[in-house]
Amino acid sequence: ATPSSSSGSSASGAVSVNWLNCLASKRVIRSVCLALMALMGLWLLHNWFSSSQSMLGPVTWTKYKADAVPVAMATTAAARPTRPTNTTASELADPASLASRLAKSNLPACPRTRPACWGIKSPLAPTWAELQSTLSYIRHGGCQPEHCVARQRVAIIVPYRNRDPHLRLLMSSLHPLLRRQQLDYRIFVVEQAGTTRFNRGLLFNIGFVESAKIFPAYCYIFHDVDLLPENDHNMYRCGANPRHLGAEISSFGYKLPYGAYFGGACALTAEQYRKMNGFPNIYFRLGRRGRRFWLPRMLNNEADPK
Repeated sequence: ATPSSSSGSSASGAVSVNWLNCLASKRVIRSVCLALMALMGLWLLHNWFSSSQSMLGPVTWTKYKADAVPVAMATTAAARPTRPTNTTASELADPASLASRLAKSNLPACPRTRPACWGIKSPLAPTWAELQSTLSYIRHGGCQPEHCVARQRVAIIVPYRNRDPHLRLLMSSLHPLLRRQQLDYRIFVVEQAGTTRFNRGLLFNIGFVESAKIFPAYCYIFHDVDLLPENDHNMYRCGANPRHLGAEISSFGYKLPYGAYFGGACALTAEQYRKMNGFPNIYFRLGRRGRRFWLPRMLNNEADPK
């Protein structure tokens, strides 16, 4: 009796051990499957979010030679805005203010949201003859809405030298974009002659001073010639603070190359530009070291040592 009972206990023990091993292996397999399903879910969610972001049109920029995929966009038009009632004498006296331009027109103010957005249609630079044909609506370097009064009057300053293909591509992209955004705008190209080193800040200052004599604007956008907006969702307008329009550039991996970077394209009101005393004239080919010296002084409204 004793041996038989001993063998029976060992057999039952073996069975219980096998059952536990089987149960443990099932739990491991189930855990692995759940982990894989969770990872797959996260991957699908990430891909969906990225694609939805691209469909919504992230504010991204691309250099001239980068391959950008144009994004077709459409937005619903906002309700027709009413005229502003609380206006001051200084606003009415300023030709660049919305109140002054509304007072001189029978048209309503343009909606705050853009009615349609298409993005860049072609990455190829057209000829000047083709530009003259396709941009026949341009007058004196810009245009204004026909059925409403633009909310901002914008001057775009572009420093330039020996970049003809870049300039043609920029004009073919920027003019239709600004027209779709319903802006009263003009583009001023400031060319540096001679063979001395390129002084971007000096050209910006010249463009600001000279353009104000011809087209006094509320908002000034300082724009590199080799930078293109990938879609219409980066609004060419000014705000309460200086705006960096070119914060995400393809050649930098769509992120800032360093913290003090404020180049590419930036928007400032005339008041903001005067407060910071313009761009520095003493830096040729303003780079990282120059911006590290100049940007904190701009933010603190300190005068530039000219």
